[in-house]
Amino acid sequence: MASRGSSMPPYTKMEDAEEEFWDPFFTRDQALRTYEFEYDTMYEFEKKTLLLTLAVNPCILMCTLPCLPCQLSNLYDSIHARHIAVNEDGVRYVIEKHPADCRLEICDQGRVSKTVPFDKLTDCDNEEPAGSTIICCCFCVKNVLHRTNIDTANGRELSLVGLKDPEAFKKDVWAMKRGDGLVGVDNSSVPIATVRMGPNNEKSGFFGGKRGTKGGPDPATAELVQLMKKQNALLEETVVQLKTIARK
Repeated sequence: MASRGSSMPPYTKMEDAEEEFWDPFFTRDQALRTYEFEYDTMYEFEKKTLLLTLAVNPCILMCTLPCLPCQLSNLYDSIHARHIAVNEDGVRYVIEKHPADCRLEICDQGRVSKTVPFDKLTDCDNEEPAGSTIICCCFCVKNVLHRTNIDTANGRELSLVGLKDPEAFKKDVWAMKRGDGLVGVDNSSVPIATVRMGPNNEKSGFFGGKRGTKGGPDPATAELVQLMKKQNALLEETVVQLKTIARK
């Protein structure tokens, strides 16, 4: 059966150690900063786990041995298809299209993407590797990969395994959550709690209205505030009248 060869990693490392890593999967318009996975370490860990799992199950090993090259190639491609970045909207995670199963085009896994908005984020924390993964009580594979968990009020949204610098990622996520922006990235400061982007990519002000030329709310927003003040005055007057009736 014909099969496609394994693709090369979709990223290149910067030759200059002082130059910030950039994953070419994202354009500069799509992300403020991208982050590197430990692709090689992830592949070696998953490959070792797979091979040892097959080794303790001779029957399964004999059945899957002809497909093992495809399995390893699929594993390599699925790992190298993962990309993570931060943009103005939130944390952007993408698994790009990659071969699967028998590696024919009809078996390809389609692209999957997810964005976790900063204003919905409730937690972002790291788990350091410890202990080993035990395989059928026979073999152990030392855990060497960090795990970064991102939660919202609805529960766990992302669990990222194998980030090269998880602490830097966590620091940047919380900085964007606070509206501080990213160090070294111009125009990345966005006060999440008070500012939203309008339909024409304009910064919105109070109640989502555009800010005026002098930094205040636009006329429509100012009018809405005045109407609310009048409504409050009418409610207070109604309360006074009800108290008067109650005394009679």
